Amino acid sequence: SSIRTVLRSRSGLPILLCTVYAAVATRLGLKLEFTNFPNCVLLRMDAKEQGGGGSKEQCGDGRESESEVGGSSWVRVCELHGLWMADYAGHGPELLSLATRDGELQAYKLTGDEHVPAGRLSWAASPSSAACEDERVWGGGIEEARIEYGDRMEARITLADPGFANPRTEAATVQVQSIDSIWLSWGDGPPMVFNRASDESVWFVDPLHRGKIIPQEACHNLLAHRGVQPSDFDSYCEAVEPRAVWARMLRNLMIWRARMGDAEGSHHWRCVGYGLEPNAALDLDWSKSLGSAW
Repeated sequence: SSIRTVLRSRSGLPILLCTVYAAVATRLGLKLEFTNFPNCVLLRMDAKEQGGGGSKEQCGDGRESESEVGGSSWVRVCELHGLWMADYAGHGPELLSLATRDGELQAYKLTGDEHVPAGRLSWAASPSSAACEDERVWGGGIEEARIEYGDRMEARITLADPGFANPRTEAATVQVQSIDSIWLSWGDGPPMVFNRASDESVWFVDPLHRGKIIPQEACHNLLAHRGVQPSDFDSYCEAVEPRAVWARMLRNLMIWRARMGDAEGSHHWRCVGYGLEPNAALDLDWSKSLGSAW
């Protein structure tokens, strides 16, 4: 429960982990704000307010994207660079960065899971296996190669056991469905769908799960699963003052102690939080709030 212990052990109370993440982000010039998300503490980052510039990277020659003009059915490899999201079964949404390296279109995880963690290659595809022949003779390199929508690129996917044990690759295929949608297929299962992520969106950071980055849509889905009405989504996702989160935690401690029959302990936590949020989270008559702990 102390910053020193959190820094040494890399674990601790969610609000202290949030404090560490927010402090590091401040040093990097980013603003992370606390939220009142139920049952956990999430940090919010509004990328648009912090100079987010859109995740579609411009190709090297600066030309307008031909694949977005006149209903074209192809895309240049360089237009696929940027941030992408996909739902990794059992692990939820994960964020990846696509870029061209060593003649491949490579997808590296920016957020990971217990099998393949952040910073590791998730998959790589060979554009030359599907690129139009007339484009390859332009001399612009693989980044300028055209990929027809629906064509299959030979690929490989990284698989591993928990703890990134026994890492291995398996053959896969990648299909570009549009400039904003990519399908990855391997084995006999359905394709994994990757959608382009806008870095002008609102993002959420979950420090309790190693800083996992969560898109706003995924947060709304979590709220819906917990029975929150759509009209109340914004109130749980909007930024709040840190003291409001501290008040919320102290209020929960106060209510928990009261339910355990520890009146003295309940009174202690009420006094600790006095003045943080006197009209809401720490109502002096705690018995009125016994049914509303988060």
